[in-house]
Amino acid sequence: MLQTDAAALQPLVRLFDTVLATAGTRLSEQPRRVERLAELLETMFRSELGLVPDPFLAKTLPVVFIGELVDPSVETARLFRALAEFLWLWDDWLDLSDDLRHLRPNAFLGRRHEWRLGAVTLGGRGAVRLVAGPRAHGAVALRLDDTFRSTLVAARLADGGTYRRTLAFKRALLS
Repeated sequence: MLQTDAAALQPLVRLFDTVLATAGTRLSEQPRRVERLAELLETMFRSELGLVPDPFLAKTLPVVFIGELVDPSVETARLFRALAEFLWLWDDWLDLSDDLRHLRPNAFLGRRHEWRLGAVTLGGRGAVRLVAGPRAHGAVALRLDDTFRSTLVAARLADGGTYRRTLAFKRALLS
């Protein structure tokens, strides 16, 4: 059973332990799928610790993991990858100034490979983006819009019910 020294986090750790143990039992006859889920968990963990070159994997793989856990089909994978990217960008947009202050990875401060360039490059880009205000936000809005649309396209390709639920979810986010 998973444990933590932080007493306040123990209920969350217990929840994760239960979910992972249940998934392992449910998928015991599908060793390749269990292996794929284990690889996703390991990559998320390594990304969170900064042990992989792409710091953004920690932001997208949890949603991809849930999709893989739900259904390994191509349509589901496409939908959850699109949803993961949209949620990552939405979160980075909301956290832009805080991420800049703490020099945390943020999609709007630099591309994946640029995080190795250091704080000066990223800080300068973030400062320009914040000072320029709305004039610098066109590219951000376009990127968010593109991921919003790709999520809807992926949902439509999955099936009509998935499309309607995804559309309702997007409406709730925007209201």
